[in-house]
Amino acid sequence: YSKGEVKILFDAFDEISPICKENTTQLFKNFSKNDKNQIFITTRTHLEEDLERELKVLSHKIKILDNDEQIPFLIEFWKDESENFDIILIESSAKMLVDKINSIILSNPSVIGLPLIVQGLAKVYKNKIDKNFERKIRNLNICEIYEKIFAINFEILTLKYPENTADYLQKTIGIMKVHEFLAIAYYFGKIFASK
Repeated sequence: YSKGEVKILFDAFDEISPICKENTTQLFKNFSKNDKNQIFITTRTHLEEDLERELKVLSHKIKILDNDEQIPFLIEFWKDESENFDIILIESSAKMLVDKINSIILSNPSVIGLPLIVQGLAKVYKNKIDKNFERKIRNLNICEIYEKIFAINFEILTLKYPENTADYLQKTIGIMKVHEFLAIAYYFGKIFASK
């Protein structure tokens, strides 16, 4: 809050209960009546048009990182996360990981191009960078990639909210099975639809 101006970041609009969406949208409209106020809303793309129509605004999309941007992202992340790093080893590992994942998903960089996904991969593999990295990722598959990213996000969540760990764990087991199926169906469906 500053000089009659309020700026709000509302993250994950798509994750609120459907029952609350209409009231939340109305709150956004009321808040926006003051021209000095600004609200930034993040959501997945399936609600983009609804929000644009309701709030009479245009949306902005997160830039998908292409292969040439994913590799430097991984390199910088791993350099920042390690005390004693071998830049040549980190660079070659980043290239190997991006190449391996793209070979699995038929060179569609949009699958892992979201910065959050690339960051998840960086976290998953940050302690695995060594001379044997290529061997470690040789048999990597889409299910394993998904499981690793899901597991790292679960770990972050339980560290952030330790009091809910048991509840998260119980829900996560069922959710992971459904998510694995949906992820596989979605990505393989896109691949086969594009052929």
